[in-house]
Amino acid sequence: MKKVKYTNITINGELIDELHVFYDNDGNLIVLPLLFSIDLTRTGTVFSFKTISSIDRFKTSEFKEKTILTRCDVSHNTETTYLSHLLKYLEYCESNSLPDDELEHCTEIADNEDISLFLNYEYPDKIEKYTTLKGMKSAITAYYNFLTHLGITNQRSFKIKKEVRKKLLEKEAQNFQIKYIHSSIIKELLLASKTKADNLVIQCGYHLGLRAKECAGLILNGKGGLSELIEQYKKEEKDTSSYPIRTEYFEYQLKSKYTKGGKSRLLYIPRNMVRDIESYIATERADIIALSKYPEPNGLLLNAAKSHFGKAISTKHASTVFRQLKTNVTALKEYHSFHCLRHTFATLLYDKKIKEGQGKNDAIREVANALGHALNKYGDAYKTTVRYIVMRDYMNIVEKAA
Repeated sequence: MKKVKYTNITINGELIDELHVFYDNDGNLIVLPLLFSIDLTRTGTVFSFKTISSIDRFKTSEFKEKTILTRCDVSHNTETTYLSHLLKYLEYCESNSLPDDELEHCTEIADNEDISLFLNYEYPDKIEKYTTLKGMKSAITAYYNFLTHLGITNQRSFKIKKEVRKKLLEKEAQNFQIKYIHSSIIKELLLASKTKADNLVIQCGYHLGLRAKECAGLILNGKGGLSELIEQYKKEEKDTSSYPIRTEYFEYQLKSKYTKGGKSRLLYIPRNMVRDIESYIATERADIIALSKYPEPNGLLLNAAKSHFGKAISTKHASTVFRQLKTNVTALKEYHSFHCLRHTFATLLYDKKIKEGQGKNDAIREVANALGHALNKYGDAYKTTVRYIVMRDYMNIVEKAA
């Protein structure tokens, strides 16, 4: 059994850049998967069932429901992943065929019980991650929906059992250093902060998703500086009208020279954090400036250590603060670092967008933009961002276990 990728194939006068073709162990073409591959590659879509309701023409108080097949866009990465999953499913069909059955050539006869047996009992023992199983389920669903569209078979309905999901997630969690930090531990970190500056450093990672070095990029004065946001915040706080404006998130542009990729991006600072920034400026920061022998830096956060008292923080300052606070928060693991706050921010943002009803691709693109990650030529996120899909599963394990 093999899957061969051909490039620049012409079918009925249409040029296809890339086509995956399936062959059995004897080198024979497997037709139905090929048709699925052609349709997937040509359209960039898969079929899914959608239930729609309509009012009965003669009984206006009643609704009629019907299920229809609709096309849904998928990314190029998803296309490739689905076809790889399909190959593994075909290998399973081939290995479980009786002599002369050749199930890989007649997958349309597999029923819900057959597919469920593969998903819940055969395949999970061969993999380490729950996301792999979810991907396999999605690929098989897309394949059989396509066969239903062709009129070759009927709709298939199968589920991943809860105990299988739980077992794989727990297995994965044991083999993976979970970079998500539980909400209760975040509270401990904030409470353990001895200064307002240290508290803000933790918030920079947790609320803004900043890298350690990017914390030095929060500039106070000048066009687009934090001072403008502080003034807006103060103005709103003084508004005693019946319907006062209360901005929930304040927009700030992090300049390109402070980012890893050299590309500026927008940060959305929560109102409570702007309040804490104002308090820090009026107290700790003002005291440091008054006692410092150096000219006032334009950075928000200033160094309070004796050797660099009054200077702007270094690019390693946030990591140092986290490491020092870590000694007082015993729930943190050895592998936890300041960067884990960024992972936590991204996971929570992805979870929020999914709960708001966004599709996975749209939600992960928003995470990529918030983190300053690039998108590929198809407009999809790279693996560095896509990992937050599974991080969300870890988050649910960690939060529920507490």
